[in-house]
Amino acid sequence: MVTLRRITAAAALTLAALTTTVACGDESGDTIRITSPSDGAEVTVPFEVIVDSSVSLGPPAVEEHHVHIWFGDDPSAFMVVGESDVVRVDNAPNGAQVMTVSLHYADHTPVGPEASVSLVISGGADMPDTSDY
Repeated sequence: MVTLRRITAAAALTLAALTTTVACGDESGDTIRITSPSDGAEVTVPFEVIVDSSVSLGPPAVEEHHVHIWFGDDPSAFMVVGESDVVRVDNAPNGAQVMTVSLHYADHTPVGPEASVSLVISGGADMPDTSDY
């Protein structure tokens, strides 16, 4: 009987935790968008990326949201962590690229919102064209 009560209590706590997590994610309403460069722009490294976020951005070390920026379709290969709404990109692959920004919590967990633009980049690293990925 004691074991059954413990299992029931553990199941109730797990269900409560899952419900809380889902509710936080569903109600966040956080957004991010790229205001510059515009979709289809030609840019030369270095260039600035300007984002508009619904939350304050800052250093992960002080528990602030921040953005990850990557080129292509591999978010784990992010190149820049932006701690403000203006981020300088000092290294990017040459050619036609898709640049994505993603809003993240301080621990680098994605919040959810992303935005992408297509760019033609010059003055950067010679890497494969990712526009067809």
